[in-house]
Amino acid sequence: WDPWVLKAFDNQCQILLTTRDRSVTDSVMGPKYVIPVESGLGKEKGLEILSLFVNMKKADLPEQ
Repeated sequence: WDPWVLKAFDNQCQILLTTRDRSVTDSVMGPKYVIPVESGLGKEKGLEILSLFVNMKKADLPEQ
């Protein structure tokens, strides 16, 4: 991610961003929540985080 790309999405909507470079979020406003992941993010954990973000059950998420 480049900060200028993220800035295009900074229009008062929620953004779910995964990056290893925390400074990327310095270019946008609003609250930021950091979830440190030391050894990588498995598919199931990723789906769990996504389902919480969009307020859906994991089973109701699209296949892709």
